[in-house]
Amino acid sequence: MDKTSRIPLSTLAPAYSRLSSIGTMDGDNPASDIRSSKNPCEDESRSVLLQPHDSDSYSDEPPDGDNPRHDGSSLWPKAWRFGATLASITAACVLLVNFVVAIWAYFKAGKQGNGHVYEGSCDDVDTASIGIHLLINVLSTLLLGGSQYLMQCLSAPTRTEIDQAHRRGVWLDIGQPSLRNLRYIRRWKLAMWIALVLSSLPLHLFYNSVFYSSLANNDYDVYIATEKYLQGAAYNTSEFPSPGSDRYSHYDCSDDGYNNTYCGSADWHTDPSSVQEEAPQWDRLENKECIQAYAQDFLADRRNIVLVVEEVNNHTSSLYGVDPYRLIGDGYDTINPEPYYWICSHQYGYWKEDYPPCSDTVGDIEADASNWHYYVRRIRYCQSERVDPKCRLNFNLPILGIVIIFNAVKLVCMAYVAYRMRDKPIITLGDAISSFIRMPDAATRSICLATRTHFKRCRKGEDWSQAIETPMTYRPKKMRWMQTASAQHWLITVSLFVFALGAVLGLLGYSVPHLKTSNGVTGISSFWNLGLGKTRSATMIMGWSIPTSGDSALISAILVANSPQLILSVIYVFFNSLCTRMLLAREWSSFARHRKALRVSNPRGEQRSTYFLQVPYRFGAPLMLYSMLLHWLVSQSIFLAKVDTWSSVGLLVQSESVTTCGFSPMGMILTAIVAACLVLTGVGMGLRQLDSDMPFAGGCSAAISAACHAPEKISEKLPLQWGVLPTDETSGLVGHCSFSSDDVDAPVPETPYA
Repeated sequence: MDKTSRIPLSTLAPAYSRLSSIGTMDGDNPASDIRSSKNPCEDESRSVLLQPHDSDSYSDEPPDGDNPRHDGSSLWPKAWRFGATLASITAACVLLVNFVVAIWAYFKAGKQGNGHVYEGSCDDVDTASIGIHLLINVLSTLLLGGSQYLMQCLSAPTRTEIDQAHRRGVWLDIGQPSLRNLRYIRRWKLAMWIALVLSSLPLHLFYNSVFYSSLANNDYDVYIATEKYLQGAAYNTSEFPSPGSDRYSHYDCSDDGYNNTYCGSADWHTDPSSVQEEAPQWDRLENKECIQAYAQDFLADRRNIVLVVEEVNNHTSSLYGVDPYRLIGDGYDTINPEPYYWICSHQYGYWKEDYPPCSDTVGDIEADASNWHYYVRRIRYCQSERVDPKCRLNFNLPILGIVIIFNAVKLVCMAYVAYRMRDKPIITLGDAISSFIRMPDAATRSICLATRTHFKRCRKGEDWSQAIETPMTYRPKKMRWMQTASAQHWLITVSLFVFALGAVLGLLGYSVPHLKTSNGVTGISSFWNLGLGKTRSATMIMGWSIPTSGDSALISAILVANSPQLILSVIYVFFNSLCTRMLLAREWSSFARHRKALRVSNPRGEQRSTYFLQVPYRFGAPLMLYSMLLHWLVSQSIFLAKVDTWSSVGLLVQSESVTTCGFSPMGMILTAIVAACLVLTGVGMGLRQLDSDMPFAGGCSAAISAACHAPEKISEKLPLQWGVLPTDETSGLVGHCSFSSDDVDAPVPETPYA
């Protein structure tokens, strides 16, 4: 149809009878602003940054007296401020918890900044660490959720901002996280939005490392002696001198042809004469018990051991040898891949590269413990020195201080927005429909079938009533949920997931051959036995040019361990935005099939309330729980790992203590499974079809406005349905589609509507 032969507005008077009631802004009428512009595109060449008034020229929220469910007596804030207040209270509670822990930690550690809150059983430390990190990830997810809520509120436009944008040929996003809107909101709101984003980064990088566990590992000396040694019999003191003697000795076990020189300093060795006196009071362990006790990656509750072997007829000394054992040594860039090699020492050719690791064969040795040998000597039993375990649950006060600072920044921003922001933002789709029905926008009249695509094709500053042909012919088009988000959005989200999953599986694939070669880890059961978030000698990252001692090691390990948390948060933001767009389209489409009340942030009449913004509770709550689970699994997949090494005489050996990152193969597998399920859930949602062929608005403020030019008698407080409005058979030639609280008809394909 030629644009000069448009249908007169008088034929559509019932639909537009309230246009004259629209409030003005800065003394201008929104409708006349477009008509009086000599050049509709004149704004295209200059900035369209909007500078809204301090308060709207009209209110989007009628008095509470209009709503029987809001009598004004409630102390709780209403509308979006309820969620903002709840987010502020959550941030305050998290800050209080962090502050109390910081005070307690200060008195524990004093001025050192670091300390431990528990020392004892490694199992107890592991259990406490898992529980604490679960709590930390719950708290951090709540802070992230609160930040996202406030960020969406800050980027949500007011009706004034929408009308100003529409007059300039610009549309805004409604009901979804939006970077587009940031160009058109006030500068202080933009500053708050940026502050909430930046304050999230340190939380994800450091929060999980406030508490970390350190394992205790005891170096020990393996004495090979006869029972007479325990009874005080003589031994060769020249071959086995006291460590304090001037002569250096490495305790030669040369009678079987092997030299074991794994200790770098004799000062860390036990005194054979002292051991001879003390060993009779140690625990006697039968061979099987002895193997079970010492076949451990890290030995925390036992130390030195005497292997009581059968006598050799022509040997005059009761002490045959001392094998100093160390898991980590000076200059080592890897941990000893055979943490209890001496248990398997009887195997011929043990040190050959093609021989299976001791962890592979120790089960067979345990099953035939009565024939257990130390090299060529048959072992009768063991005398084992029991010590109190020194595994620790540690905290880092400076890191907690950083967390508190940025937690406080979040709280200040949230509280300011909740209690000082006077705007009435259009947050949900229901808010927009309600506002446009109550006060139609003249900039979108006569284009009731216009979609988001139509407005995207228009140039900035272009008069939509001239750029979009009207009447428009209704051509129904079936859409799937996934089509409601842009291909670019899907590409970025899926690519992030694929990158993250690829990184997890790549690290897992890199580690499996090493675990199989050095520790005999071959299957899921072996991975499960390694545990979640537990430090094992085979799963400590060393030799990657990462420092393993000093402050630099701690900082490096923290950044490496927590960088996946930051990546996961970015993925969550994109995935949440994707789900929001699909669910918004689902809600929009449902209005063409069912009459339903609007879901708004401040309900009136029969309208429904929402405090989860655009995402309904049944979708929002599981998504947040999924996020908590993933963050926790990631924290148990790669984590800060610290091993404190104690010498065979009970002294802390700093040069053998290690700070690095550990990884959990089982944690990686579970993380990959949960993340893959989340991706498949999103794709599965995307394959569903929308409920109707209603023209797609997709959160576009202009498309929503175009569908909301209803007769004056229509009330947005009642349940609404979208369709063709009834017309007087003699008054109009072209039908009109809109939301209505009265009966509507389904639009007829290939029929024009305006």
